Amino acid sequence: MSETPAPTSDRQSVAWFTANATVFVSSACMMVIELVAGRIIARHLGSSLYTWTSIIGVVLGGIAIGNYVGGVLADRFRPRPTLSLLFIFASATSALIVPANGWVGDWPLLWSFSWPWRVASHIASVFLLPSVILGTISPIVAKMALDIGRQRGRTIGSIYAWGVVGSILGTFATGFYLIAAFGTMTIVWTVAGVLAAMAVLYGAISIASCSWSAALIAGLVIAHAPWAWAREWGQAMNIRSERESSELFSCDTNYSYLRVVRTNDSPDTRAMYLDKLRHSELNLEEPDDLRYEYERTYAALTHRIAQSRANLRTLMIGGGGYVFPAYLARNWPTSINDVVEIDPAVTKAAFDHMGIAPSANIHPFHEDGRVFVDRKAWTSGADSAERYDLIYLDVFSDYSVPFQLTTLEFVRNIQRNLKPDGAYMMNLIDAFDHGRFLAAARRTLLDVFPHVYALTEGRPIEAASATRNTFILVCSNVPVDVANLGPAYRADCMIFPIQDEKLAELERRIRPDTLTDDYAPVENLVTTVVRDSAASIASSEWYRVCADLINRGKHEKAVSLLRARILADPTQLPIRMLLGKALLASGRIDEAVAHYTESLKVADVPGLHSALASAFAEQGQHADALPHREAAAQKDPKNSFNRLLWAQTLATLGKTDDAIVQLKAAIGLRPRYAEAYLLWGAILTASNQWNDAVDRFQQALALRPDFIDAWSRMGAVLLSAKRFDDAEHCFRKCVELNPKDADAQFNVGNSLYFAGKLEPAVEAYLAAARINPGFFNAYFNVAIIRESQGRLPEARSYCEQAIRAKPDDAVAKQLLQRIVDKSRRAAP
Repeated sequence: MSETPAPTSDRQSVAWFTANATVFVSSACMMVIELVAGRIIARHLGSSLYTWTSIIGVVLGGIAIGNYVGGVLADRFRPRPTLSLLFIFASATSALIVPANGWVGDWPLLWSFSWPWRVASHIASVFLLPSVILGTISPIVAKMALDIGRQRGRTIGSIYAWGVVGSILGTFATGFYLIAAFGTMTIVWTVAGVLAAMAVLYGAISIASCSWSAALIAGLVIAHAPWAWAREWGQAMNIRSERESSELFSCDTNYSYLRVVRTNDSPDTRAMYLDKLRHSELNLEEPDDLRYEYERTYAALTHRIAQSRANLRTLMIGGGGYVFPAYLARNWPTSINDVVEIDPAVTKAAFDHMGIAPSANIHPFHEDGRVFVDRKAWTSGADSAERYDLIYLDVFSDYSVPFQLTTLEFVRNIQRNLKPDGAYMMNLIDAFDHGRFLAAARRTLLDVFPHVYALTEGRPIEAASATRNTFILVCSNVPVDVANLGPAYRADCMIFPIQDEKLAELERRIRPDTLTDDYAPVENLVTTVVRDSAASIASSEWYRVCADLINRGKHEKAVSLLRARILADPTQLPIRMLLGKALLASGRIDEAVAHYTESLKVADVPGLHSALASAFAEQGQHADALPHREAAAQKDPKNSFNRLLWAQTLATLGKTDDAIVQLKAAIGLRPRYAEAYLLWGAILTASNQWNDAVDRFQQALALRPDFIDAWSRMGAVLLSAKRFDDAEHCFRKCVELNPKDADAQFNVGNSLYFAGKLEPAVEAYLAAARINPGFFNAYFNVAIIRESQGRLPEARSYCEQAIRAKPDDAVAKQLLQRIVDKSRRAAP
């Protein structure tokens, strides 16, 4: 027998609509948080199968717990006040997602977990509670709707339906629009605000709902207001992070959190980060100096394979910062270089902020690499003119592996897109002793290509078989000569092919399966490497947190944390290096020296020698620094910077000939080393070899026309040589490059003064004084000039200003007395 429908009324209709709208909003907010979760935690954990598995599992678990708890609450309490209170809790826990993510990311306890457990623990700590609370809403709303008196089946079905519709809308709106349009933090605050509004609506303007709404508004002000106190409070509460001075650009894209930062000012070096990982780096002054080992290996292979090809055609799958495509465009000006980069924001950031110059022979395509390769294979693969000489794969991100770009089906289409004598290169991360991913990838390539080679750079596999490494696999239909690749490309590039017998032994040990679209457990293949890298991962996080503390001036806390980490794991050299930096930053130089000396007993490496030498130099103990400068340079003979520091210490100790020998060696390693020419010029200046010094400064400026220090030093030498007009030109160049440089303005004045151009000299001195109102020498020199001109009142005024800037200067007081005496004698 069917139920008799209850009579309806306007009040029932409003209640019906309210129940459906409530579950719609809560479900939409739940899915918004779930999608945003992947982006928020990516800044600490990256994006991988582990992160999304954990997010989905944690959110579903939270909803399940919440549904049960919500059912219990629905039977015991009145729905409206209960819903108001639950919406307050949901809003509060949603707002706490932002600071909690930072707090949990900094918990040392989690850093020691294996990677999958660390990911799951982090996500559960941040997202389980809001998921539970939002999960309680639907059962209470369903109970409230059933109390209206309508048909039960229809009521329950409607509640479920509107909840699903809300989830769908939240999913599509967040994934397709909200993240890219507003960024993750704004979305989280908005969700908290929507839930707070629901609390007010159900609470009938109750004290609790209004109090929480006021607190939320205060939090929004602290998180976004431009005032200094808001920034200070926001950073203390971990709800805002100010852009670092080195950050050139940042944004949330549809695929990642993207940042471009300047990692060095001289030379201008920039890096692109996607989520937590640095994906590319570029030295703008030496763009062909590729920074990453796999890029250098790609370049060496390209020079070997493409040296005799007139019109090179390449495909790069994964643009990153476009550093390598730009390298190809510069070195093969007639080449055609297609770049498949799924994220258009990455392409724009590379050209707008990384310093990559747009080129007619770089053609970006914004789509998935698999889609591009498959389409190209079937639409133009038969046309030899459309095929590529070289195809490069660069998409693997730390432990996140796009499986669809590793499979047999993909590799077959790669082959269809290659010319008969073309080559395909890919990089991957593994440890040779484990080698499961390396073996499976090689096995898959061998099923398609007759010739497959495995390479490493920096050190042979025998020296690092147990450690995480980047491998380059290169394959072709024809043999490729991989012998002596590194030195043929660049003197300091060491590339080591892995011997066939070692690869065969790896395959016998692993017995790898071919990776296919149906079976490609690539992230599981690297789990052993992740597990064995736990100590390194923990130290990396510890390093990040402590480096941030040092940057914020919290040296004592950083020292305490770093000492604790060293006690737990004495082998982590980056932690040891950072502790020394923290000690130096806090002025504890003796402790830094002792720390570096002790660390050298653990690992006799160039970086520690260099750091210890810098600590000695900080105390003026250059003789003690010298042997460590020498050791750093000799242990890392290809490091031009260590040579420069060695030369600097030699010059300080008066060993100028030895210093110049090391500078020549540094320039041999890095021909465009402007800083080396600058130091060489400074050494020649000290020896009164002015003409030769000017030549060295000019060489530095030929490499870096905006090198202010070189202009200034050359101007000083020319001034000493009484080449006043040339000196004035140098100092005016300094002013042009930095109009706020008071010393440069003062030096312009000196050049004019010694050239007898007194009025222009006065103008330059006064310009320096306007920049630096306490510039004693500027006022003093103007006073000297005005006295010599007999303009005694002006001379007295400027001399008095000089004395105000430097009250104890006896010479200025003597000048003032002389001016006063002259004024008295001149008085009628």
